[in-house]
Amino acid sequence: MSWLSRLRGEPKTPSPKASNGGADYAKVTNSAELAEFLQNGGGSETFSGENIGIREAMKVAAVYRCVNIRADVSATAPIHIRDKVTFESREVEDDLVFMLNDMPNKRMNAYTMRRVMDVQKQLRGNGYARVVRGFKARPIALEFMHCDRVTVEELTDRSLEYTYTNKNGGAIKLPQDEVLHVMGPSYDGIKGQSVLEAARNQIGLSVASEKHASSLFKNGTNIGDILSHDQDLTPEAVAFLKESLEEYRGAENANKTLILQGGIKHNKMGMTQADAEFVLSRKLSVIELCMFFGVPPHIVGFNEGQIYGNGVEHTGIAFNNFTLNGDFRGWEAAIRQTLLGENRREMVDLDDANLLRGDTKARWDAYKIARETGAYSANDINRLERRPPVAGGDELWTQPNAAKPAPTSDTMGDSNEP
Repeated sequence: MSWLSRLRGEPKTPSPKASNGGADYAKVTNSAELAEFLQNGGGSETFSGENIGIREAMKVAAVYRCVNIRADVSATAPIHIRDKVTFESREVEDDLVFMLNDMPNKRMNAYTMRRVMDVQKQLRGNGYARVVRGFKARPIALEFMHCDRVTVEELTDRSLEYTYTNKNGGAIKLPQDEVLHVMGPSYDGIKGQSVLEAARNQIGLSVASEKHASSLFKNGTNIGDILSHDQDLTPEAVAFLKESLEEYRGAENANKTLILQGGIKHNKMGMTQADAEFVLSRKLSVIELCMFFGVPPHIVGFNEGQIYGNGVEHTGIAFNNFTLNGDFRGWEAAIRQTLLGENRREMVDLDDANLLRGDTKARWDAYKIARETGAYSANDINRLERRPPVAGGDELWTQPNAAKPAPTSDTMGDSNEP
C-alpha cells in the first residue's frame, strides 16, 4: 500500500495466501521450513478447524499405536525366498536373503528401513527404496528414499518412471525395476492413497476433543458436593463444619450417612448430559480410528467391552487374516516384481508363523499330532521353535503301534494251502 492510499484511509489489501484445505503456506519463509512442512504432510484444515499433518496425527494415541503395530509386524516378519515346487528356502548366506532380513545398506538395518517404509506407506500411501545393482544387474543394496522426494510418472509404454530429488536439489530418474515401491490402497495402480487423507477429519475431531479436555482440566472447576444455607455462617460455624466433614473422608468412610444441622442443605453434583456425550465421543473416536487402520481396539489398549478366552485369540486371527495378510502380500508382490524379475521358479514369502502361535499347550498338542501323522519331522518342529536341528531329526515317522492293514488276496498269493 502506498503512502497516498494510507492518507486516504483505504483498506489494507490482504497478502495473497496459497490454500490447500485451509493450510497456510504463507508461514513458510525458506527452503528448510518448506521441507519441514512437506515432511509433516502439508497439514490440511479439517471440519473441526484443526490443521492435521503427520506430526499432529501421530500425537493421537490411537493413530500412533495403530501405525506402530502394523509397521512393527511388517518389519519383523522373516522374508523367505522359496522354490514354488519344493518350497525349499534359499540359504541364509544368500545375498538377497541377507539384504532383506539383515542389512539392506551400510546406513540402515533391515528392521529400520522396512519399518520406516511401512510407516510412510500407511500415512502417505507409498514407501520407496532404490535398488542398487551390481554385476549382471544383481541387487546388492536397497537405499531408502523419502516419499516426499519421489514423483511417479507413467510413460507411453505403460511402464513407470520415478524421479528422486536429493537434498542438494538434484533430480535422478529411475526406471521401474530400480525402485522397490510398497503401495497402499490405490485408485490407479501408480501411487497409493494415504490413510491420513481418509481419516483426517476424524483425527482432527480427536485432536480438538483432547484440547477441549485439557482446557477443561486447566481452567474448569469440577465440584462434587455443595453445602448451602439461607443465611451467612460465622467463621466459627464454617470451621466447625469443615472439621466435622473430615470424619467422612477416605475410602474406609465411603457410603456413610452425612448428618447436617442448622438448616444446611446438601446437593450432589453428578455428570451432566453434555459431560456424558463428550466422554462417549472420545470413546467413539478411538473405535473409528481403529476402523480406518484395521486394528481391533483391544490390541491398541482400548479394553472397554473386552472379550476374553478364545474370543481374544480369534480376534487376533481375524486381524492377521483381514489386515496383516494384505500388508504381507503387498510387500511380497513388490519384492517379487522388483528383485526377482523374470525368475518364475521362486516366490517371496513373509512368514506369519509367529503371529499364529497359540499358547504352549495348544502349540505342542498340534506338534504331537503333526509328528505322529508324519506331517512334521523333529527338525521341522525345532525350526518352528527356533531350536537347532538334531541328528536323524529329518526322518518322518508314524506311530510304531499303528495297526497294520489286514492281508488281502493280492498279498496272500495263489497258495491253496488251508
